[in-house]
Amino acid sequence: MSSNKKRERKRHTLNIYLKLIQKLLSNKSPEELEALAEEKTQGGTPLLVASRYGHLEVVDYLLEHCKANVELGGGPPPLWAASAAGHLPVVKTLLKHGASVNNATLTNSTPLRAACFDGHLSIVRYLVEHKADMEIANRHGHTCLMISCYKGHKEIAKFLLDRGADVNRKSVKGNTALHDCAESGSLDIMKMLLKCNARMEKDGYGMTPLLAASVTGDHVGGSLPPVGRFPSQAVAALLLECGGHVDSRDSENNTPLHVAANNGCPEIIALLMKAGAHFDATNAQRKTAYELLEEQSSGTPALYPLSYVTLQCLAARAIEKHKLPYRGLISEEMEAFIELH
Repeated sequence: MSSNKKRERKRHTLNIYLKLIQKLLSNKSPEELEALAEEKTQGGTPLLVASRYGHLEVVDYLLEHCKANVELGGGPPPLWAASAAGHLPVVKTLLKHGASVNNATLTNSTPLRAACFDGHLSIVRYLVEHKADMEIANRHGHTCLMISCYKGHKEIAKFLLDRGADVNRKSVKGNTALHDCAESGSLDIMKMLLKCNARMEKDGYGMTPLLAASVTGDHVGGSLPPVGRFPSQAVAALLLECGGHVDSRDSENNTPLHVAANNGCPEIIALLMKAGAHFDATNAQRKTAYELLEEQSSGTPALYPLSYVTLQCLAARAIEKHKLPYRGLISEEMEAFIELH
């Protein structure tokens, strides 16, 4: 069956349902209609259910004939549900009938954020044109720009940036859109953020965007091209090119090299070493990247350069191990070198 025939069949079915609803409610008083419109079933009011599934004619009927409360959903607001599901005609109707464009869920997620999450650019445009606030964050402090970057929705991220979205806004845990983009592995979005003067800062866990780009995740399928996989060598390379600190530390004192070694990412390990990563640096558990790599089931033979240790590194380790005094007695550069160990 062709897509056009499927749409016609669906529309025909909806018309039958609408006529049935009209017939059942034809003898009800205005007060009864209003009460019925506020009843909750299947997780929400009739208006919420109709909005979620894109039943425009039913939405119109409930608003016009039953005087349904446009904000009452018995769950998320109807506008939020329609925005999340991508039903632009329903979004337009709800706003026309007075729905608040920034009415949020219990987690403070707005209709705009819902549309950004699921990649509905046309709805994002329409909501922003109708005064949706791009900077309202959810309860975790994640903004519309952050979720667009994390989900890899390039056109939405570009639209928000063009409209002046705060590129350096921080969440409750201190991460920015740059962190989210580094995790998702979207090179094109990363370039846009950097052109908009995104700063490479640490989040509340001490993670820099470069560290985030070195972490392995499992939410992206393996069929994507290299720049869309997570972690992303291309994103890590771009961050290094733009000044990312190759020996930055997280709250566990791990460097990007530790993170890449712990997750078995040989391409990123090679990239970091070429950029001058200090491969004998230890983390909070006093382990080097090579030691973490040895704990993995595979990969050590291909990464033999990590086994190399310099005399300077051995001396620094000895100073740390025996707690020899050195602060104020040597240069700041040498102090920093010893602290790496």
